[in-house]
Amino acid sequence: MMNYKPMAVTLLCTSLLLFGCEKAEKNNSSTTEDKKIESAAQEKQTTSTKKENTKTTNRFESTIEDKDGRKYVVKISPIKEEKKVEEEGYGSVAKGDTVYSGDYHLILLLNDKEKQKITLKDLTINKDNPLFKVIEGKRDLLLIGQSEGLNINYGYVYMLEDGKLVQLKNADENTDTFSFSQTAFREVQPYFYQTAFYDNSQAKWTFSMYQLNESKHTLSSSSKETYEFEEGTAYYELHFIDTNE
Repeated sequence: MMNYKPMAVTLLCTSLLLFGCEKAEKNNSSTTEDKKIESAAQEKQTTSTKKENTKTTNRFESTIEDKDGRKYVVKISPIKEEKKVEEEGYGSVAKGDTVYSGDYHLILLLNDKEKQKITLKDLTINKDNPLFKVIEGKRDLLLIGQSEGLNINYGYVYMLEDGKLVQLKNADENTDTFSFSQTAFREVQPYFYQTAFYDNSQAKWTFSMYQLNESKHTLSSSSKETYEFEEGTAYYELHFIDTNE
């Protein structure tokens, strides 16, 4: 009988070891599955966040009123864009500025409902110095500017009509663009708007007055004055700086 006791103990120990190994394997398997589930959940959450961020990104957002005082929201959102931190300055872009470029949607909303979507091709947006502005007045206008050179920008102007954004034409030059410095575009009196343009090559300022023709969707120059640097700068700082802030 004594010969079988060691065998019994051996079998018992072996059984316990096997049971222990099986339990450990189950624990390891469970831990691995938990990690996989947790990893999958994190990945799903990250993906969801990326989609949400992409969907809700707006490079510009403001309010604009129609002639009856109804308030609309205008947004500029990317369709596809590239991001770049500038290593050298140019035009209205300074060294270190973050610049986006690509195609965008200009979106008009009323009471959180989309009323219009316009595609803007090859737009450049300086995050640190955006050239977008709602020009408040008797008739609010939306200015979408682009940098062209040192202190020289050009832009597109829109007005609201029948719940839609309508692009205005430059009647004098038969184009759809207007030249100005920074966002120097302001209402002087109902239906009259003034721009400031600095010519760096001649060190002179030109101030142009435009009259809005609502029915023709045009802005026509009614007067133009040119000043030397010091006098023009003083006029610009007095009449445009505060309205640009």
